[in-house]
Amino acid sequence: MRIKYLKKGLASLLLSVMLLTTVFGCGKDGAGQTAQTESGSQEAQDTSGGQTQGDAGGQTQKEGKETNGNNGENQAMGRYVEEIIDLSDRCSGHNSTLSVQKDGSLVIVDNQKGFLVSEDNGFTWQLETAGWYEDLLEEEIYIMDMKMDSEGNAYVIYDDGDGEDFHTSMKIVKADGTEIPVTVSLTEEERYLRNVWISDTDRVFVTVSGSVNIYEVKADGTSEKFLTAEGRPELMQIRGNLMLMDCIVSAPLIYDMEKEEYIEDQVLADFVQQNYKNRNTNGSSWFDLYLFWGEEDVLYLAGEGGLYRHVLGGSVVEEVADGSLCTLGNPAYVLLSMIPLENNEFLALFNGGRLVRFTYDAEVPTVPGESLKVYSLRENDTLRQAISLFQSENPGIFVEYEIGMGADSSVTREDALKNLNTRIMAGEGPDVLILDELPMDSYIEKGLLADLSGVLDGLSGEDVLFTNIVDAFRSDAGIFAVPCEVQIPVLSAEEKYISQMKDLQGIADGLEMIDQDKPEKGLLGIYSEKGIMRNFSMVCAPAWKKADGSISEEALTEFYTEIKRIYDAQMQGASEEIVARYEESNAYFLQETGATIDDSEYLRSRGVSGISCLADDISLIHGALSYFYSYMDAVSVSKVKGYEDFKIIPMTGQSSNVFLAETLVGISAVSGQRQQAEAFLKVLLGKENQSNLYYGFAVNKAAFEEALIPDDAVSEDGIYGYHSMGNQDGLYVEMAVYWPDEEQTALLKGWMEQAATPYIEDPILEDAVYAEGTEYLQGKQSLQETVDGVIKRTALSLAE
Repeated sequence: MRIKYLKKGLASLLLSVMLLTTVFGCGKDGAGQTAQTESGSQEAQDTSGGQTQGDAGGQTQKEGKETNGNNGENQAMGRYVEEIIDLSDRCSGHNSTLSVQKDGSLVIVDNQKGFLVSEDNGFTWQLETAGWYEDLLEEEIYIMDMKMDSEGNAYVIYDDGDGEDFHTSMKIVKADGTEIPVTVSLTEEERYLRNVWISDTDRVFVTVSGSVNIYEVKADGTSEKFLTAEGRPELMQIRGNLMLMDCIVSAPLIYDMEKEEYIEDQVLADFVQQNYKNRNTNGSSWFDLYLFWGEEDVLYLAGEGGLYRHVLGGSVVEEVADGSLCTLGNPAYVLLSMIPLENNEFLALFNGGRLVRFTYDAEVPTVPGESLKVYSLRENDTLRQAISLFQSENPGIFVEYEIGMGADSSVTREDALKNLNTRIMAGEGPDVLILDELPMDSYIEKGLLADLSGVLDGLSGEDVLFTNIVDAFRSDAGIFAVPCEVQIPVLSAEEKYISQMKDLQGIADGLEMIDQDKPEKGLLGIYSEKGIMRNFSMVCAPAWKKADGSISEEALTEFYTEIKRIYDAQMQGASEEIVARYEESNAYFLQETGATIDDSEYLRSRGVSGISCLADDISLIHGALSYFYSYMDAVSVSKVKGYEDFKIIPMTGQSSNVFLAETLVGISAVSGQRQQAEAFLKVLLGKENQSNLYYGFAVNKAAFEEALIPDDAVSEDGIYGYHSMGNQDGLYVEMAVYWPDEEQTALLKGWMEQAATPYIEDPILEDAVYAEGTEYLQGKQSLQETVDGVIKRTALSLAE
C-alpha cells in the first residue's frame, strides 16, 4: 500500500485559467485490443477495428478507423485525449467535488476555497464565495465535508467543538442564504458526522464515524436513520433508486432503495477484487478507485489502471481509457472526483487543482506507433510518474513498462533475474532499467549498460543535478547508473550521547550509556536480530567489499563485534511483552504488505520519529530521512520542553557521508531507442518529476531547493502540523511539527552536498550477513565461524 503525500502549498488567487492541451491517450498494448472481464475473470478481445459493443446495452467508442501506420501496416485509430486545466490558483485540490447543476452549469465544491462555477462545460471557471462561507473561514472553523445539490443548496458538516474536543454539526444553506440547522441523533458509538452525499434527485444522506448507519436528511433539517449498511461507505454515488457504496475493504455494494434490497453483481465484485483489492482513501477526500454513474445503468470505474465501463448485470467490464497512457496512471496525481459529460466526454479533478477533460479523438492512433521498453524488478511509483509525464510530452511513443515481480506475482527474484538476463544477453532486453536489486556491477563489467556521462554532464538550468551524487557513480570508464532520489541516514539524541556517535563503535558506546542512564526507556524500538543489523547496515555495507570486489573479513568482524554490543544493549532490558508485540507487528505487516517490518524499507525510516521518542519507545532517533517531512519531525523534538538538548547528525558507521541510492536508472548499451531512452532519462531526473518523489530527496537541485520553501500551511509561529500517539496502556503524547528554520535547512542542504558514499543493497551478500549474524547474536556460533559462514554462503550463491 502506498502512502500518498499531498502538498499543501498553493499559488495565490488569479483571475484567469491556464489551459493546456496535450494529445495522448488511452489504448492498450496492442492495436485493436480491449481489456474486458468475462464473468469477472476471462479476458476478451475485440479486433474488429470499429466500435466495441458495450455490456448488455449502449456503446463506448474504443477504436475508430484503420489507416496505414508505421512500416505500412494497418494501425488502429481512435482513443481518448486530454485537455489539462490548471485550477491550482483557486482550488485547494484536497477536499473537492465535481457536481452538475440543474441549469447545466458545473460546480467544484472546495472545502478550503469555496465554489468554482463553470458556465461553458468546464473550459473556464470563476471562483465564487458566499457570506456564510466567509464567516466560517474567518472564524477558522474546520469544514469536515461540504456538498451542493442541483438547486445550489449547500450541505455543510463542520467542527463546532471547543478546540479540545472534536464535535461536528451540520447545516443546510439554501441558495438564497437561508440557514437551516440539521439535527442527527447519533448513538453512543457514533462519534461524529463524517460525510454528506447527495443523489441526482437531491436526496441527502449522511454517514458517521463509529458505525455503518446511514441517515437521510430532510429539507427542514430533520433526519432519520435510513439504512444500516453492510460496511462503512467511504464513497457513495446515488442515482434514482440505486445507492452505490464502496466500503474499500470489500467489493462495492449496490442497494435498491425502492425494493430495500442489495443487488448482486459478481462481475463488478470480481473485477474490483482482482484489480483494486488493496485500494485506499483518505477520509473520503481522494480515492485509488473512484466509481460514478453514467447513462442508464452504466457504472464507470476510474483508477490507476484507467477508466472502465460496466452495465449493471452485464458480463464484462470494458476498458475505456488505459491508465498507462493518461493522467489516471500517474501516481503523483490522485483522483478526487470525476463526472461524465455529453458526447462521451469526462471531467476528472485531481489533487493540486489539476482538472482533466477526456475527449475521444478518432484521428489519433489507438496505440502510439513507436515504443520504449522500461523495466523495474518491483513496481516503482517514481518511474510510473515519469512515464506519464514522458508520454504527455511524447504522444507518438508508447512506454511499455514491465515489472519483474508484480505485487500479486509468485515469481521469485531469482526467476525474474534469469528471465531478464536471458533477454538482455539475446539483445531483446529493456531500453531503460531501474537497477534496484539488479546485479548492476555485473552488468557494468559485461558492458551491458551505456555511459550516461554525455547526457548528465550536458544538463543545465533547472535540469542540473547534485554534482557529488553523480560523481559518486563516476569511474574512469564513465557513468553507468544514477539515482533518481536519495535518503540520508541520521541520528538524534541528547548532545552528551550523540557526541559519542561518530562511527559504529561510537554508536555502540552511546547506546550503552543511554541504557545505563535510562534503563526504563526503549532504545531503538527494534527487537529482532535481523532488524537491528539491517538498520545499521546502510552505513556499514559499503565497507564490506574491497576495491577488487572481494569480501573484507576485517570489516565484517568489526561489524559483528559492534552490532553485538548494540543488540545486547537493546535487548537486555526488553520485556517479553514488548518483544511479543514487535513479533505481532511483524506478522501483521507480512500479512498486509507481503514483507515483515524487518525485511521492509519501512524499517530504515520508522526510527526517524520524534513522537516515538517522546513516548519513550525509543531514546535514539535513528534511520534514513526518506522525505522532507521526516526531517521536520526529527528536528522538531528540540522544540519540546525537556528535549532542548537534542542534536541531529548524519549517521556514520563503517562508512561516512553515506546516502541511500534509490531508483537507480541505467540505459541498455544495445538499446535501439537510445535517443528516446536518453530523453526519458531527462524526464525522470527533471524538475517536474523530481518535485513529487516517493522514496527520498530529489537529486535535481532545483526540485530540492523548491521543497525547502515554506508553504502557506505553516503558521506564524512556524508550526506545520501535529503528531499524536497513544497505546493500549493509556499513554497519550502530542507533538507540534515545525518547519525547519534557516540554520536547520542549511544543515540538510549541506548533508546533501557532502554525500559521497552510495549505499546500494546487495541482496546476496546482505542475506548471508543477516543469516549468519542471527546465529552469532543468539550465541549459537563464534565470531570467526560467523565471518567464515558469510564468505561460504556468498561463494555458493554466486556459483549458482
